Amino acid sequence: MTTAIPLTNTQRQVLEHAAEQPDGRLGWFPDHIHGGARKKVIEGLWKKALITDVGPDWFIAPEGYDALGRVPVALPTTHTPTPRWTPRPRGGSRPGGHRGAMGGGEGRGGSAAGRLRPQTPQPREQ
Repeated sequence: MTTAIPLTNTQRQVLEHAAEQPDGRLGWFPDHIHGGARKKVIEGLWKKALITDVGPDWFIAPEGYDALGRVPVALPTTHTPTPRWTPRPRGGSRPGGHRGAMGGGEGRGGSAAGRLRPQTPQPREQ
């Protein structure tokens, strides 16, 4: 069943080329797409769940084949998609609870600021 997902011409070309590859790997972009533009194409496809990543490589997802009206190729049994990067929303916050160098993970009890707060000085005895 083909799902009507709006694609730009570039997104469609990249997906079509990946669908032609035996492993579905995204490796080709039009000559005029470089650097940040490639990143935007990948981000757009990823946000629509049309591609997935394995290590440093991007592959067309079953939904990508569906958007093109094609049958997906079978992926190797070792295929375990893991997030490579998370696009930053326009609001500026990072999904996934990124806390930076000072932050702790879940279950560490309280915020980093609470653990690093200096003690209140006690009055000196004369």
